[in-house]
Amino acid sequence: MKREVEIIRRKLNMNIFNNSYLSLILTDEKGKIYDINKPLLKIVGYTKDEVLKKNIVEFYANLLGRDRFLKEMKKKGFVKDFITEIKSKKGEILTVCFSSTPIKVKGKTFFLSSIINITKIKKFEEQLLLMKSAVDDSPIGTVFANLTGEIIYTNRAFLKMVGYSTQKNVLGRSLGDFCDRPEYFTNFLGYARRNKRIAGECEILKPDGSQIKAKFGISSILEFGVVQIYLYDITKQYIYREKLKYLNRKLGYVNRKLKKIAYKDFHTGLFTFRVYEEFIRTEFQRAKRYGRPLSMILIDVDFFKAINDVYGYPFGDLVLKQLAEKFASILRGSDLIARFGGEEFLIVFPETPMEKAIELGKRIFREISETEFGKSSKKVKLKISGGLVSYPEDKIKKHTEFLKIASRFVKMAKLQGGMQMCSSYDTYFTGKKGVKGKKRIENIAEKLLKLSSRMEQVVSQTLFEFIRKEDKKDRFFIGHSKRVSEVARDIARKMNLAEYLVVKIEMAAFLCNVGKIGISPKLLAKKTRWSKEDMERYKKHIDYTIRILSIIPSFSALIPIVRHHHEKWDGQGYPDGLKEGDIPMGSRIIAVADAYIALISKRPQREAFSKKEALKIINSRSGKDFDPDVVKALKTILNKN
Repeated sequence: MKREVEIIRRKLNMNIFNNSYLSLILTDEKGKIYDINKPLLKIVGYTKDEVLKKNIVEFYANLLGRDRFLKEMKKKGFVKDFITEIKSKKGEILTVCFSSTPIKVKGKTFFLSSIINITKIKKFEEQLLLMKSAVDDSPIGTVFANLTGEIIYTNRAFLKMVGYSTQKNVLGRSLGDFCDRPEYFTNFLGYARRNKRIAGECEILKPDGSQIKAKFGISSILEFGVVQIYLYDITKQYIYREKLKYLNRKLGYVNRKLKKIAYKDFHTGLFTFRVYEEFIRTEFQRAKRYGRPLSMILIDVDFFKAINDVYGYPFGDLVLKQLAEKFASILRGSDLIARFGGEEFLIVFPETPMEKAIELGKRIFREISETEFGKSSKKVKLKISGGLVSYPEDKIKKHTEFLKIASRFVKMAKLQGGMQMCSSYDTYFTGKKGVKGKKRIENIAEKLLKLSSRMEQVVSQTLFEFIRKEDKKDRFFIGHSKRVSEVARDIARKMNLAEYLVVKIEMAAFLCNVGKIGISPKLLAKKTRWSKEDMERYKKHIDYTIRILSIIPSFSALIPIVRHHHEKWDGQGYPDGLKEGDIPMGSRIIAVADAYIALISKRPQREAFSKKEALKIINSRSGKDFDPDVVKALKTILNKN
C-alpha cells in the first residue's frame, strides 16, 4: 500500500500537495487516511500523526453524510461541491464542501479530496434569512452590499424609496447609482471597510427625476464581507427643519428687536429701567473707585391718573411723550434719562455734585412749569415732584440705595403739595431755596391746611350758589353732601390719618355728588325700584363730577378719591371693579359715610331708617361692600356720640 501511495504522491507532486491553499486529503475506498496537508490540519485541529491513525469516517458528524458521499461517487465517478458536516478535535461541528476525484493505482482506488470550510458562510446565510424575514416588511429601507458597494439584497421599503418595483432593477448595481453624489458613498464605504459605523444624509434620485432627502447609516460585517445600509426618508423632516431654520432666523431678528425694546421705552423713546440699573451700577462703581461725585433725580408727575381719567389714555400717552422730549432737550449729553414707571422718570448726572445737581433740578422744574403739553385743541400744565440723591453727600453704600432714598424724598415733596424737589440738603419749590429741616415741612403743612380751609369756603359758596340756581332735582342734595363730609372727616380722624389727608377726604366727600346735576330730575324723584337702565344712567354722575372737578386745578388731587367712592370691598362696585386695598382709603371712608347718611335720610322710595337700624345694615355689609376697619371706626364714633 505504501508503494501505491508513493506513486500517487509522485503523480501529485508533493510540493503542490503540501503548499496548496486548498485543504487536501488522500484516502482509500474504506476511508483510511494516507496523507493530509496543513490547511486541512488547521481546520480539524489535529496533528498529522493523529490524523494518519484515523479513518475519515471518524470525522463525519453524521454517517449519513459518508453514505451519500459514496453513493454520489459511485453514481458519477466523482464528487463536486458535496456539503456535509465534520467534527473538529474540539468537538465543533463544521460545515464543509467536498470535491473528490478517484485515483486508481495498480487496481486500487484512492480518493483525493479538497475540503472548503463554509461554516461562516452557512451561518451568514442563516443570519441573512433571519434578517430578510425581519427587514422585508420593515418601513426602513435596508440594503446589503459587498465591500465594493454592489447591492446583493434590498427590502421593499428601499425599492419604494428609489422608485423601483422589483429587486432585478437594483441588484448588482452600485449604491452610488441612486445618490446625487456617487463619490459620497464611495468615501463612506472606505470607512465601513475599516469597521467604522457611519451616518449621513443624501438625496436619492428616482427614475422619474424626482428626489427625496434620506438619512442613512452604514455598518460593516467584515466577517462575511458585507455592508449593511439603513435609509430613512426624511423629506418631510427636512422641510420642517428648513422651516425651523427660517423661524429661528426670524426669531433671532425678533429677539434683536426685543433687545432694542428692552433698552428703549416704546411710548417715550427714553431708556428703560434696565438701562438705568446698568448705568447707575457702573457709574457708582467708578465714583467710589476714583472718588468722583454722582447724582440722581427721581421725578414723578403729580395727579397724572386724573389726566388719563378725564382726557383718556391716548392723550395721556401723548403728554408723556412730549414730557420725555422736553426732558431730553433740557439735559446735558452726558446725562442719562430713563422711564421708571407709568409717569416716573430717572435722571442720572455723572460727575455732578449735589450743588450742581440742584441747579440742574431748578432748571428742569422751571422749564416744566412754563410748558403746556397736549395738542392745539387740548392743553394741560403738569405738576411734578422730585427727589434728589447725591454721592458722596448722602453716604450711599450700594447703587440700589439711590432709588430707595429718592423715592422717600419724592413722597416728602408730594406731601408738601408737589411741584418741588426734596433732598437731604434742602427743599426747593419751583427752584426757590427754602428753609432746612423738619420745621420747614411743618410750616408748609400748616399753610396748606389754612389754604385748604379757605379754598373749601370759597368753593362751597360757589357750588352752593350754583346748585341753588340750577338744581331743583334733588332737594336733599345740599344737606346730604354736608353731612357726608362731616361723617367722613370724623372717620378719617378716628383712623389716625394725617390732618392734610383728613381735609382732602372731607373736601372730596363734600364734592363727590356734584355730578348729580347732570342726572334727570325724574329719575332722582322716581318712587319705584330702579331698572338696570336707570342705574346705568345714574352711574354717569361720576363722570359728570370728574369733569367739573378737572376744571379747577386745585381739585385734581380729589379726582381719584371721588371716582372710586362707589367701589365695593369685594370688587362688585363701579366704575372699575376695584377691591380691598386697591380702592383708595379716602374712597372707602366716603363709601361708608355716604351709605350711612343715605340710610338715615328720607328718600322718594322709602322712609328713613333709625341710626341703630342704619348701623346694623352697614355692619351686615362689612367685608362685602365696605372696609371692615372703616365700619369699625364708624361704630366707635356713633357709640361715643
